[in-house]
Amino acid sequence: MYTLDFDSEQRLVIATLSGFWTAPDVDRYTSDLVNLVNKVRAECPDVDVLVRAQQMPVQAKEVSDAFAAGDPAVQAALAPSRTAIVIGTVLNKMQVSRTFHTNRVRAFFDEKEARHWLSKAPGKADPASPADSAGPPPDTLQPPG
Repeated sequence: MYTLDFDSEQRLVIATLSGFWTAPDVDRYTSDLVNLVNKVRAECPDVDVLVRAQQMPVQAKEVSDAFAAGDPAVQAALAPSRTAIVIGTVLNKMQVSRTFHTNRVRAFFDEKEARHWLSKAPGKADPASPADSAGPPPDTLQPPG
């Protein structure tokens, strides 16, 4: 279903999601995620979230609606953290786009690209190039070749 870990070196909460979910699963996951982020912030105030959801198929409307219903509260609790969601299919990307309505959440097909975007978050820029920024969001995502 899901695991939650903290990588202190990268300053990332890493969630790995899989399988088909129910609305109560979403509630447990979001509660656990927010609790972990809040706990980690005591040591690391600029933590971000990486969600590995490549093994999570497109979910039922009830589950997508549960994510969407809880999203404003979750995003308020996670702010100013950013969330990169690594997905496996174009259909997953469409579901993510319909569910999350904030510029602090982005979907990626490639974990390396997701980590790069998170590393360019304000406060995480490479000290050698302080003017570097995440830049504008990509217009489109191409499925993996």
